[in-house]
Amino acid sequence: MANLFEVGLFDELEAIYPDTKGESGDKVYRVSGASGTYAGVHMVISGLQAGQMVSFEVRGPHQGYKLFELIPVPVEDNTGLVTRTERFDGKYNPYVIRRAPFMIYEVLQPIRNLAVSKGQSVAVAFREAIQVEEDVENKWEIYVTVEGITQKLTFIVEAKKVKVMPSNKTTHKYVNWINMRNIGAFHKVVMWSKEWEDLALSYFKLARYARQNIVWLPADLYFELNESQHPVLNEEKLSTLIRLADEAELYWLNGANLCGRKDGDWCATEAETILSKRIMPGEGEEDFRNMTTQLYKYIKEKGLENRWIQSFFDEPLDESANVYHRGATIINETMPGIQVLDANKATESLVGAMDIWCPTLDCYEKEFEFYRDRVEKGEEVWVYTCLEPTGPYLNRLLDMERIRPVLIEWANSLYPVKGFLHWGGNWFAVNPYKQSCVCMGQEDYTNFKLNYSAQLPAGDCGVMYPGDLMPLSTTRLEAHRIGFEDLYLIEQLKNKNEALAKEIVNTLVRSYKDYETDISLYRKTKKRLLEA
Repeated sequence: MANLFEVGLFDELEAIYPDTKGESGDKVYRVSGASGTYAGVHMVISGLQAGQMVSFEVRGPHQGYKLFELIPVPVEDNTGLVTRTERFDGKYNPYVIRRAPFMIYEVLQPIRNLAVSKGQSVAVAFREAIQVEEDVENKWEIYVTVEGITQKLTFIVEAKKVKVMPSNKTTHKYVNWINMRNIGAFHKVVMWSKEWEDLALSYFKLARYARQNIVWLPADLYFELNESQHPVLNEEKLSTLIRLADEAELYWLNGANLCGRKDGDWCATEAETILSKRIMPGEGEEDFRNMTTQLYKYIKEKGLENRWIQSFFDEPLDESANVYHRGATIINETMPGIQVLDANKATESLVGAMDIWCPTLDCYEKEFEFYRDRVEKGEEVWVYTCLEPTGPYLNRLLDMERIRPVLIEWANSLYPVKGFLHWGGNWFAVNPYKQSCVCMGQEDYTNFKLNYSAQLPAGDCGVMYPGDLMPLSTTRLEAHRIGFEDLYLIEQLKNKNEALAKEIVNTLVRSYKDYETDISLYRKTKKRLLEA
């Protein structure tokens, strides 16, 4: 049956599925890219039978390329129009790429030159690392063979000499929260063992490749309760995490929240300290002050004052504004000069407590005048996405166009926004290859009555998937990387010609919910950016 197989090339930003037909792709595909970035294309080989071997021979100008088999993951429910999923909000969402349930090619598993079909198709990604001193055209010929029959595909990269520098302390701030305990759980290694450290470093390196320059440091990893049940800093463990961040060249260190909502109540007016669970206002203030004092002593001794950012309490509301002010005051008293960052829901009630504001990008636009005023007063603004915003807004969920994560950063260039935050690095509660929509805290084997008001939309939990021996990238993580590479070029152009930069950006994006998803238009516009 090998004579029936079909192959085609697809833009790496085009969603492809196990039922995508190879013949619907192109035999020749062309893209443009800057030096210091990566050029990619996806291949679909269809018309196969399970168990058939597919081999690849790549001929090109250099050896700086890799192949990855694309692994499909499920989308059980569509993202909601207003929030979470359609199953919860009950509204039809027209802004999705396919009606659920479906499988979509998502995870990139490195291969050498062979793949074995598990069904009727195989999808493979090709990536070239672009490193040039002059504009050149790199032509790649990829020969795909099934049972002795070979078909040829051609990928042409217009490699531009304009340079994108690696992420560093001066590039746009970017963090995905990496769940360090999940590294142990999913890879079956013991926390703090040499094997765990090696894997943690692999996650940090993947984050840096994706253009992160911040590492999120969960405080419950380096604080422990003493005999009196008060938190004590374990300097050795914190030093290990920072050493791994340094090896991966992640500059910024974000000390994670030292408190949470009392009893986990979303509308709580009080906070409770991590580990000791003491209440603020009240006796918890002593524990909190001791933690920040210990941290600052360590930071000063290690010379980390210019790298450290401290968080107190995630997503404070108006109801929690008073306790947030109290916590921020203690941080300012005990950690002078250290910026306070948290994803925020409240606005006016938190004025005076935050140094770095981080609203969801839709809330940023809705409260634009407020945040512009904060910037004018010397404060900083980032944006974040999570299970929201949904509908037409830019986000990076599994049933959204893959160009949306790219355009997040194009949109960020239109505003005085200095960073992007997402909680979902690898926060999987179940096997992510088998289940994407998760009711957090309820996925117990014996629980037959799930509360879908707690269900997260597909893709919210993570963009770094667990492989056998390493973390694996995804099409969404790759797309967001491309967005940050583009943002670097946009910022360079703004320094030379701000009006032209805005004109080019506006070709694709006007706001976080007004943008173009046409991939051919994106490629034309990006080429114009590269040549500007």
